[in-house]
Amino acid sequence: YRTRVGKTAVDATATLFNQQELAGIDGLKRYLLKDRQDQFIRSIVHKLAAYSLGRPLTFSDRADVDKLSVNLRESGDGLEDLILIITRSNLFSAPQSTGLDDE
Repeated sequence: YRTRVGKTAVDATATLFNQQELAGIDGLKRYLLKDRQDQFIRSIVHKLAAYSLGRPLTFSDRADVDKLSVNLRESGDGLEDLILIITRSNLFSAPQSTGLDDE
């Protein structure tokens, strides 16, 4: 990380909408782990599932994402665990409708 940009010192502090003060990346990490861990996990599951499937997730995928998020929390929040959870899920193995009539 940078402490200076040119001759100017970098100010890595911020105040969130809820008046939570953050001091650099360590402050952000503490905030996410303390106050937003479930939300952060769900977001990671959502993004990696969409990437794995090669398509945007839809409203009908929401229950699967919630279930996968719970499974990840129970398994210890590891990236390897997340990959296995997604690839073994119904979301990953279920065929998706194209919206076209199959004849």
